[in-house]
Amino acid sequence: MQDAARVLLDACLRAATERDDVRRSLVTLNSWLARELDRTGRDGRETRGRSHGVLTPAARGRDERGAARPVASEERDGKKRISEPLAVVVTRARWKAAACRLALERRAVGLLEGGEAEAASAQAAAREKTLRTRLSTLPDTSTWMLDQPFGLRATEANAFDVDDEVAAKLERVAACYDTLAFAAETAIELDDAGVFRGGPPPAFLYLLAEAQSATLASLAEAPTRSDSDQRDVFLWLKDQTTRYRIYVDRHMRLDDPADPSGSEGLTERIKAAARELTEERQARRQRGQVLNKIRYHVRKLLDDSDLRDSEVESLVQALGRWTEAGFELRDRALGEILEPLRTKATDATGTAADALRALLAPTLENPGERASSRASADGQRSRDDASKDPERSERILAEVRELLEERSVVLIGHDVSKAQAEALVEALGPEEIHVVDVDVEGEAAQRWQTLEACLQDESSDLFLLGVRLDTDEYQRFKERCLERKTPFVRLPGSFAPSAVAHQITRQVGWRLRALRDSSVG
Repeated sequence: MQDAARVLLDACLRAATERDDVRRSLVTLNSWLARELDRTGRDGRETRGRSHGVLTPAARGRDERGAARPVASEERDGKKRISEPLAVVVTRARWKAAACRLALERRAVGLLEGGEAEAASAQAAAREKTLRTRLSTLPDTSTWMLDQPFGLRATEANAFDVDDEVAAKLERVAACYDTLAFAAETAIELDDAGVFRGGPPPAFLYLLAEAQSATLASLAEAPTRSDSDQRDVFLWLKDQTTRYRIYVDRHMRLDDPADPSGSEGLTERIKAAARELTEERQARRQRGQVLNKIRYHVRKLLDDSDLRDSEVESLVQALGRWTEAGFELRDRALGEILEPLRTKATDATGTAADALRALLAPTLENPGERASSRASADGQRSRDDASKDPERSERILAEVRELLEERSVVLIGHDVSKAQAEALVEALGPEEIHVVDVDVEGEAAQRWQTLEACLQDESSDLFLLGVRLDTDEYQRFKERCLERKTPFVRLPGSFAPSAVAHQITRQVGWRLRALRDSSVG
């Protein structure tokens, strides 16, 4: 048995010298075995809990061994920061980036002469001493970038005598560490701001997955078997995607590495995503606060037997704050809050009743119109926004034209006119828009056959779902898009170019940007 295992291991090691994916797989396996042996005694019993809940995620309210654990007061209040494990990554990855650049400085010292070389050498030695002193606060930190940055021990002759290409690889490693640290730090800031409440946004998890994958790829030729920061971020991602049932289909496997040379662009995308997520969070909070104020005044009007001018005026002011914040008067949630006032306003008399009826007119349609408009509420908002801010609409259209350039788009709709399709092609700028007609009232088997046929077309780069499928059909459609790694957009109802462009940027803009950047790289 031992001989057979030895033969298999030798074969794997030979393959690792020829294939990078095999080498990375063995490195990952080695790290996992080390952790398992560390927690398991010779008798097979666990000597300590699992280091992370990825292989068998711990249930909420349980510790890593599955036992009940005390719940901290901050967790009971719903305020526990899920990004806490990333705090050490920020400090440790920045330490490694600084250590890599110090190694590059030590290489540059060898190119100097005389007193200049002595001064530079002394400065580098002082910085190294400072870095090594900090190691006591950084658990599980490898110092290979100081000890043997280019494969040889720093004390050996010619250890720093490498060409610019080799030095550039170490600079790339440093940049990847910086980006990973920035991504982890941004996650902590977003979590503190409440953006992660209910789970981290998938868009940000994709960027964090790319950052850790790029770090791993940059270390392919480094004299180290694994990296604690890449590992910890990967395990944190696995934990979050398991807990919140989020599927991240890129850069979470060894055979799907990220580009280690794109750190600068990735950092900018992380900044943009953080800005957008923070603005969305603030808008949601403001929307909820104003809705609560409106709800309060509506309740007072409903409770009073008579309509009073002062309460109607208070409602007018609350609705004024709603529109000033940029929200639509035909918002569905707002309509549901105001709707009970319709009957009371209809039956009442007097100046207050007249004012209330005038106030409700632009916010409430009749029930039949309202039922049909709910399906297109988001599309209506896009059109209204475009009419109010044509410059913003044009910016969105310009961005979508850039993202869809030379791409093939499939529009799944029903009774889509030729004029509508041509208008979308002209405004959005894809190479083509192929229209697939799906009758939501027809036979389910025929409908799915039509959907499956367009999903099997590998030339399609983006699906625009303009029909409302039932829950099971939609889930199957979503899973098939994930399998083939093709983004799709749900259209609320409108095929107007500005509305479609708005939905594309809102739902999959970040993915299309990533695809564009990767193809450019």
